[in-house]
Amino acid sequence: DVTGVQTCALPIWVRFGSPPDLTDLLEMEPKGSTYKLISERVMEHVARLGEEDRREFAADTGGRAVPEERVSSA
Repeated sequence: DVTGVQTCALPIWVRFGSPPDLTDLLEMEPKGSTYKLISERVMEHVARLGEEDRREFAADTGGRAVPEERVSSA
């Protein structure tokens, strides 16, 4: 038996956007503090994409958790 498995989850969707500009950071010395700055910038970019998703859902879900057009019949 497998426990802790969710059997009726909402669909998962992916939002793509332009990649974050890391040019200035990639020119820095390759060390831990540089990698930390890169990861922080990437996470900020991902958070902005999440906010875009939330704004879109607020505008077109009509109170549903997932817009109808995103629900797969598969």
